[in-house]
Amino acid sequence: MDQWPIIVLLLIASVILPPLAVWWLSQRSRLSPFLHSLAGVSAPFMGVMSLLFSLNLVFVCNEIWQSRERAELAMSREAEALRNIGRIASNVPERGGLPIMEAARQYLEAVIEFDFAKDSASADLVSLDKSSLPAVINLADVILDGSNLDKIRPAVRTLLITQLTVARDNRLERVALQKITPNKVKWFSLLFLEFAALLGIAVVHVVNGRALLVACFIFLGGTNPFLAALYSSRSPFSGIDPLHNKALAAALDRLKSMEEVYKKG
Repeated sequence: MDQWPIIVLLLIASVILPPLAVWWLSQRSRLSPFLHSLAGVSAPFMGVMSLLFSLNLVFVCNEIWQSRERAELAMSREAEALRNIGRIASNVPERGGLPIMEAARQYLEAVIEFDFAKDSASADLVSLDKSSLPAVINLADVILDGSNLDKIRPAVRTLLITQLTVARDNRLERVALQKITPNKVKWFSLLFLEFAALLGIAVVHVVNGRALLVACFIFLGGTNPFLAALYSSRSPFSGIDPLHNKALAAALDRLKSMEEVYKKG
């Protein structure tokens, strides 16, 4: 089911209904006389809540955008390490590097098939038998197998093990970022501060109903769509502009071509 129409309707409601409710509360309800008596509150004083809301929003944005950069870098390093493994294996004489190349290719195929599946984009990434974990374990076992290592020069052997470590470490980083879940305390605090800022706007403009409505519409019309986009993008692999497995898919294509040339050579 396409959820975008529902999201758009909720956004419209979140922008229109709260200002109308605040306007009715301040202009037509039984509390209206009391709220009008607060007209002496100065605007700079009530702006403290808006400042706190803005600061918290900046912190959340920074955390989300940093996670995206970390995920993109982790995938690039993982893909480069696997390409390096393929290059090293393709230089092992007498096709001795073929098991390593096959294991690297199978690992990348498992990553693309399971780790980036639609049902694995949430916090629960899939079960162990439907993830890239068995494939990366197999890759490590093949590389560290004595019969394979003996065919490689000591200096190159060290380089191969180093690239394996890089691939495994960056896989862990990528998987951890795919499992990101929203911090309920942070988002609840952010929504509470937005509500407090909205009340501050209402108190400052309580004597002018039209100005109150316009100020609330502008405030919520600018913040709520941004908050929704930010919340949907809390994981680098979700939201409006999610990261894709392009780097890993390109590494897989490269490994396949190297494997074909290696078999013919």
